Amino acid sequence: MNYVVDYPLQSLINSTSQSVVYLDKDCQVLFYNTMAEQSIRAYRKLRMQVGMQFQDCLFEGTSDRFLFYFNTALEGQKSDIEVQLPIGNAFAWHSIGFFPVYDDSNIICGVSFVFSDIHEKKLNELKNVAYVEALESIAWRQSHLFRAPLANIKGLAELLSLQVGVVIDNDFIEMLHMLKAESEKLDKEIHSIVGLTNEIKMGRFFKN
Repeated sequence: MNYVVDYPLQSLINSTSQSVVYLDKDCQVLFYNTMAEQSIRAYRKLRMQVGMQFQDCLFEGTSDRFLFYFNTALEGQKSDIEVQLPIGNAFAWHSIGFFPVYDDSNIICGVSFVFSDIHEKKLNELKNVAYVEALESIAWRQSHLFRAPLANIKGLAELLSLQVGVVIDNDFIEMLHMLKAESEKLDKEIHSIVGLTNEIKMGRFFKN
């Protein structure tokens, strides 16, 4: 199969920040953009060429998963996934897409493989998720674990105020008022944090 390059289209694809590779039905490389060439050279230390088997560009241990999505695209179904790929001694998050390519007769003739580095974006997402989960944990602890002792403190303060009797101890009364005031402040803060957590979950407030 001869693949005719549409040069205006190639120029447009080369300007994107995504790596784009066009593969035939046998997984041979028919076209790739500049970003794909640079990425494969950086990741795998090899130069991609038209006609080569794209499996040679894959990381060790990823071939079976790649072929699953590749064959899924050949059946007409596109896939968008996020995976961690080994880069040196570390792992980096990548967004990967497999899209069926159709000829003029609307017959699938290959697969467009698109991938890009989303590591920083993914880390920020995970940090924000962890942040919300941490706040939810704090809100739960304050709502369930602190409420009972707080209710006991407020009840005890109320009982003590009834036990003062006819003998008025000004110092005792003052400390009792302080105890009640502080318990009310704590109760208010618990309500505030629980409310703030609910706002974060609903997207009304966000912290980077």
